[in-house]
Amino acid sequence: MTISHSAQSLDDILLAFAAEADHGQATLSSYLASFPEHAEALAALAAEIALSTASRDQPVPVDDPAIARAWAVFQSTAPLETKSVATSGMLANLEPGRFLALAKTLDVNAVFLSRIRDRLVAFATIPHAFLVRLAEAAGGELAALAAELDQPPAIATGQRFKAEGKPATAAQMTFAEAIASSHLTTEQRAKLEALSGP
Repeated sequence: MTISHSAQSLDDILLAFAAEADHGQATLSSYLASFPEHAEALAALAAEIALSTASRDQPVPVDDPAIARAWAVFQSTAPLETKSVATSGMLANLEPGRFLALAKTLDVNAVFLSRIRDRLVAFATIPHAFLVRLAEAAGGELAALAAELDQPPAIATGQRFKAEGKPATAAQMTFAEAIASSHLTTEQRAKLEALSGP
């Protein structure tokens, strides 16, 4: 690892990780141990790097072990409220490789798509144009997707058993807040904001 912990910005940390010769489990674990406050962003970057190593001219193989490992690392580092909590529906039942391929097709990262899937984004704030793109890319009906996403967020199973008191569901955010806080690239943010209209 070529970066010190002292006063480094998130961008510096992500750039240092991206510049590493090896993005494997040992390197990612080292960064996660040194920068636990940036675990979500680091895991998302690791998943994106795993996806980018696939040929751009070929579809992403859904059974690629590198994708499955990156997704497992991402899910193990995500805060409880961002872990998959949906139990049924076209997004909830996607295998990790298919989920990451869907994120790539939509030109979003796994963090953003996870928030949509887990209903952490208030349905009323999601632009219709994005819902249409998502339904088409997922190979499902718009009405079924709308019914799936127009539900309150569920409590993560792990949170139910770890809570000292009665666990509460995560607060929902707006589509704009999800764009701003999901570590999307400038281009990804611009495309999503354009779907929201004026």
